[in-house]
Amino acid sequence: MSTKPPGSWKQGVWAVLLAAAVVAFNLWTALSVLPWRTADGSGLGAPWGAALLVNGAFLISLRLWWLLRARYFPDSGAGALVIGIVAIGCASMTYGVLRQTGGELSGAAGYFFGTCALMGIYRGLHASSRRIPWFLAAGLGLVLAAGCQLIGMHGAPLRHFSAAYVRLNAYVYYLAPAQWSGYFPFVEPIHVPPVLPGHRTGAYVFGILANVPFAWIALLAPLALLRRPPEERHPLAVFLGAAAVLHVLSGGSLLFFATSAARFLVHFAPTLIFLACVGLLTVERLVTERGTRNILLAACGAVAFVSACVCSLLYFQPPDLLRQSSPRLYQSLAHAFDQPAWRAEQRAGARFGPLDIVLRFPEGRTGQVEPLVTTGWGSASDCILVNYLDNHRLRIGFAHGDDDVWWGRPLSLDYGSEHRLNVSMGSLFPPKGHPFFDTWNDLQYGAFGRWLEVTFDGAPVLNGGQDFYDSSPESLWIGQEPANAHGGHFTGRISRTDRQKVFVFSPPTECCGPTMLRLSIPPNAADRRVPLVTTGGHGRGDALILRAVRPGIIRFYYDHWGSELLDSGDIPLRSAPSHVMLVSMPSLWPYYESPSSILHSFLFLILDGRRLVLQKVPHFEPKPGEVRFGSNGIGSALCEAEFPWAIREVRPIQPKLVRPSLPVGTAAWAPPADKQAVLRDSVELKSGG
Repeated sequence: MSTKPPGSWKQGVWAVLLAAAVVAFNLWTALSVLPWRTADGSGLGAPWGAALLVNGAFLISLRLWWLLRARYFPDSGAGALVIGIVAIGCASMTYGVLRQTGGELSGAAGYFFGTCALMGIYRGLHASSRRIPWFLAAGLGLVLAAGCQLIGMHGAPLRHFSAAYVRLNAYVYYLAPAQWSGYFPFVEPIHVPPVLPGHRTGAYVFGILANVPFAWIALLAPLALLRRPPEERHPLAVFLGAAAVLHVLSGGSLLFFATSAARFLVHFAPTLIFLACVGLLTVERLVTERGTRNILLAACGAVAFVSACVCSLLYFQPPDLLRQSSPRLYQSLAHAFDQPAWRAEQRAGARFGPLDIVLRFPEGRTGQVEPLVTTGWGSASDCILVNYLDNHRLRIGFAHGDDDVWWGRPLSLDYGSEHRLNVSMGSLFPPKGHPFFDTWNDLQYGAFGRWLEVTFDGAPVLNGGQDFYDSSPESLWIGQEPANAHGGHFTGRISRTDRQKVFVFSPPTECCGPTMLRLSIPPNAADRRVPLVTTGGHGRGDALILRAVRPGIIRFYYDHWGSELLDSGDIPLRSAPSHVMLVSMPSLWPYYESPSSILHSFLFLILDGRRLVLQKVPHFEPKPGEVRFGSNGIGSALCEAEFPWAIREVRPIQPKLVRPSLPVGTAAWAPPADKQAVLRDSVELKSGG
């Protein structure tokens, strides 16, 4: 029996370099997507630990495969070496543990201890002496791996296990194919089958056999026992059997569990990929004709490359931390990868924007809900709905994933006539990083990408700020809803659909006087400080800042560079899809305007009809082009770089239409009582940005 490492020393060097590249890729992914601090301010969060455990398990798996290859496949070449390293490092479905869900650390630890158990079994089988310590270490690894899996299940009682879940979980974990989009990251959630009572299926679980075709090669692993003397066949059979049993026990127990989740894949998928690498070595060993062997290795290499690419793209599936912690990096990646699709769309004359639909509603559907327009994938969908109230009335609604439906007012109409529905929502456009938005600024994007506007026969029905899931042309359905959560299909008749032209407004960049803003502030917004208006430049500017203190409570700050910060105090914010604000700052007035109006030197603010302040404040005269709405143009440390929600409209108004009277008892703005805390938070905000 040969124990000499296969190939020359050059193979060892290339193996080390390639393994280092895989580790570097995994660590880059972790460093890119993981926050520097956890929510409680501690340094090393669970995802960091998960990343370290995953890379540690990869290195142990690679060492184990190298030993197995050296002992049982001494004639293996460099091609199989490269394919195996890529497959073990990049196609093991470890994406699920880089999620901040609380179970990712247990999953990574289970992968690590399971790999250690396999190493202990291999060492025990082939050690010339002292085998018992190795087997004891393997047993400890198995116990710890099982304990980590149980922790990932949150200590689920027996009632959460049932044979009724086996068929559904087997499909989700092994056979469920991903859906595909033309936009980065290309891989989209599976189509979730009808869920059984008491069962919960995650949309971002992907079947390993359907999406990682390299895993099928594991079926060839038993052929590694052929043409071997008994002294080789027996220990190899025991080791491969142990690996297969570990896969069956880890994956089999999950088939009975009431939840299928991406973080559970790491408990059994890496073992299957390891066995597939053994199958790869078996193909290389048994096929003796050189030309045929090279063709088969090239095919296996192509399959491994595709599998590694798919698994790498899964790292960017929501709720990936990259778009949360480094949105600009994510958008840069999306912009680069979406270029080919954008060129094809330009050649084809593709249009994006609001939909204009002419339709006739069915009769006799009282109490039913049906889809009109659907975008997105699976549970990550946005849907325009119709609810038939009776034979003469209906209402239009909007559903964002599993959130409560936002219903409009009841509409009276003639069901026998045709009607026109106009829908403008962010998911009718490409994702933000798409080259389509190259000429748009963030304010212009927010006006369409974060705003929902629905009109029915010309009358507004739904109008306000709204979040949307990313979509693509492949995930737009008119009159249908693949998830079948809201009726499945529209039973009326749609006679025409058109795309409307998008008219992008350009906010003023020069002094324009009092200005009306129509904007959205999410009802759950908290602990955010965002710019509304800035004028001037760094070191000589003024800023009006909105602070979302907690849900339903906001504050305003007026920051005149070098002077005391002015604070409005807590202001209740009514829950509404949109808010109207009138802003007049001294620096918004053109220098050549007559100062006869009191507004020329005063800060004046109205929110939803409520007058908040009329107060004389200092200001700097801005230069041409130094007026910015929704952007921190002066580099203030007190707020973020951009307004993160939607400003639908920015419209200067005539000063004579503004009545600057204040209700009795309105207090003047003053420096904040917690000034030091505000400044300290601002330093953290700036460093975090």
